[in-house]
Amino acid sequence: MKFLRVVCVPALALLSQIALAAEQPGQIGAMQAIFDFCGKVDSSQRARFDLEAKAEYGGLTAGRIAALHKSSEYQRGYNLLSSVLPNLTANDAMSGCVALVSPKKPVKLGLEKRS
Repeated sequence: MKFLRVVCVPALALLSQIALAAEQPGQIGAMQAIFDFCGKVDSSQRARFDLEAKAEYGGLTAGRIAALHKSSEYQRGYNLLSSVLPNLTANDAMSGCVALVSPKKPVKLGLEKRS
């Protein structure tokens, strides 16, 4: 069980960031599965997860979104994550989902001038 906690919680956060950075249908499907799962785990944040999910489709028309949802690659990504996420413990799932919607801090690259 510790293995699941050590691997799955960071993987949840990492997968969400990978899916956010890409526009591949499978990755968008995986991201949608994560947002749907988190909406079930933390219903008090469901509206926020829905907003985050809608942001994935920014600039797409309703027709293009519908076509994307019908694609086999989208379905494969969605189904893959939907089958894995329920295996997380409640605490691990909640931790991963909270990390997903926590305010993002800017990443410092260490390139600042030093005095």
